[in-house]
Amino acid sequence: MRCPNCKSDTFVEINMTLGEKEVAFRRCGRCETQKWESEDKDVDLSSVLKFAKNLAV
Repeated sequence: MRCPNCKSDTFVEINMTLGEKEVAFRRCGRCETQKWESEDKDVDLSSVLKFAKNLAV
């Protein structure tokens, strides 16, 4: 995987399961571009928070 912004291959990656959703947070070590992914698609932070909130209910 390469950063879509600077093409670096240095990433911090955190994988987690929220309910039945597998999500990954990735942040570039060079330019600090960050994103969330689920099922190989980008998701926004508000969606990740909704997944987590549904667990707390």
